[in-house]
Amino acid sequence: MVAVALPRRSLLKIHHYISLHIMTTVKKFTYPIRVYYEDTDAGGVVYHANYLKFFERARTEMLRALGYEQDWLRANAGIIFVVRSLQIDYLRPALFNELLQVSATVIDSKKASFTFSQHINRGDELLCTGIVRIACLDAHTLRPKAIPDLSLLHLIQEASFVVQFVMVLLLIASLASWTFIFSKRKELNRAIEITDEFEEQFWSGMALTELYRKLAAKDFTPEGIEKIFLAGYKEFSRMRQSGTVEPAVQVESAQRAMRIEL
Repeated sequence: MVAVALPRRSLLKIHHYISLHIMTTVKKFTYPIRVYYEDTDAGGVVYHANYLKFFERARTEMLRALGYEQDWLRANAGIIFVVRSLQIDYLRPALFNELLQVSATVIDSKKASFTFSQHINRGDELLCTGIVRIACLDAHTLRPKAIPDLSLLHLIQEASFVVQFVMVLLLIASLASWTFIFSKRKELNRAIEITDEFEEQFWSGMALTELYRKLAAKDFTPEGIEKIFLAGYKEFSRMRQSGTVEPAVQVESAQRAMRIEL
């Protein structure tokens, strides 16, 4: 992010989605940073300007955690973020090889800017605080630009006809898939109910002839295991009534009829 001075002029009133998204999604973002030799001065403490680098890294990682890469914003949304102003207070020095926690919290949001409150801690010890105001600029003209709406609905509305057409096809395919899934789920639940009811009657001690008549007398067409039982018992009864077929053949014929219904 580059430090620049912005002209005082009014900006167009449009929705600033990124600022609102940051404020409502992440209350406080913390990023760990290790102090290297290159971060320290001749006195062995972190050089004062490097605290600003630590602040910037935390802000950048906060955007990345929200799904916004700054090179993507420049190429696709035509915007860049720059430092408008900052206030920093050094409380205690950070030393080589220490692990610091750098936090970033959005405390204010406007049409073309938002303000961070940032802290650097060493464990529970506060080392540095800062207030950083970030402005949004047009990537080509470097003039102030209202933060665009990057919501999914807005991106679809601004997309080309081909992209919109593909999105519609994907939506239709998704709806069709879920409709099919729920339909099959309903059929599965129905099959489970029929199976449970049949097994309860089958193992209740009821005579198979009585069970067969009861199922055959239903107003609706039998399904699942009931349909298989009816086909098998019907064939078994037919073979038994002939009186000339051996029992083993009767059973085999009944099993064949049930396999056909599977």
